Amino acid sequence: MNSQEKEGICANVPFSDEEQLEILPYRDNLVQQLLAFRAGAGVFHAARSLRRREEQVPWPNPATAYQMLFFERLDPYIVAAVSRLYAGQGRENVRLCGRVLAGALPRVGFLYVFRHERDSGGVVKVGSTTRTPETRVQEWRTRLQGASGAGNDQVTLLFSQRVPGHLVHFVERVVHALLTCQWVSGRVDRVRGVKLTEYFFVRNLQALRLLLQAAAAHAKVTFPKPAQ
Repeated sequence: MNSQEKEGICANVPFSDEEQLEILPYRDNLVQQLLAFRAGAGVFHAARSLRRREEQVPWPNPATAYQMLFFERLDPYIVAAVSRLYAGQGRENVRLCGRVLAGALPRVGFLYVFRHERDSGGVVKVGSTTRTPETRVQEWRTRLQGASGAGNDQVTLLFSQRVPGHLVHFVERVVHALLTCQWVSGRVDRVRGVKLTEYFFVRNLQALRLLLQAAAAHAKVTFPKPAQ
C-alpha cells in the first residue's frame, strides 16, 4: 500500500458502547488465546484446558483481531488489502521456505516497535529485522542521531515479537496495512533523503503488542515453517 493510498483510505469506525460490550467477551477470549499460545507449537490452546489437555481452538484472522483489540471497524478497503497480502503469501510461501532451507533466509526474524524521544504522544515505528531487535534499534539510534544532532540515547525499544524467518516481512506488511489509519506522513530521513513510512500514531500500545502477537501467530499457523 503506497503513501497516496494510505492518505486516501482512513475510514475506520469506532464501535459504539453497546457494540463494545458485545465484543468484550470475544476480545477477552482472544487475549487468553494469546497468553496461552506456546511458541513453536503452531497451534493455540484454550487457557482453561492447559491444566488438563491440549485443545485446539479457532483463531481469528488479523483483521478480526485488530477490530477486537482496538474496538473499531476496519474500512473494507483495508480488509481487502490484508486478504490480498495473504493470497500473495500463499503463492510465495514454498519459495520462501526453500530459501530458508537453503540458508538464504534466516529461520527467525522479529517485528519491533520503538519510540524516538523527540516524537510526541503515541508515535512509534513498527519495523522488521532478521537480526536482533536490539541491533536494529541501535542502528536507528545512530541514524536518527545523525539526522537530529541529538544524543545517542533517544530511541527506546518498547517491545518485539519473534516471527519465523520466511514470514517476518509478510507479517510486517499485514500489520502496516491494519494500521493504515494511524499512519504518520511527512517523515523524512535527513541523512539519506528518503521518506520514512513505518511511523504510526497508536494510543493503545498494549493492543498493538497483542496485534503483533496475533498476526505473527496466525501467519505461523496458516503458512507452516520449513521442514527441518
